[in-house]
Amino acid sequence: MAVRRGVIALYGEDIPGELHQEVSQLFAQLGYALWVNNESSLAAVGSVAGAGPAYVASFVEALAKAGSSAAFLLS
Repeated sequence: MAVRRGVIALYGEDIPGELHQEVSQLFAQLGYALWVNNESSLAAVGSVAGAGPAYVASFVEALAKAGSSAAFLLS
């Protein structure tokens, strides 16, 4: 895991502007911090951010297998 490369979703109701900015700056130290409009969006952000690396790894693995198979067919 890379340092300062995380994705952080934030949600809060009725947060004053100054506090909103302070919280944003605090969490930005960990990576990409974004505010969502409703609490139910937190789960969606977590699912996408958490599963993203697995999708990329699966895609790369499929490309490697296809490339390996193509190399055998060309020889």
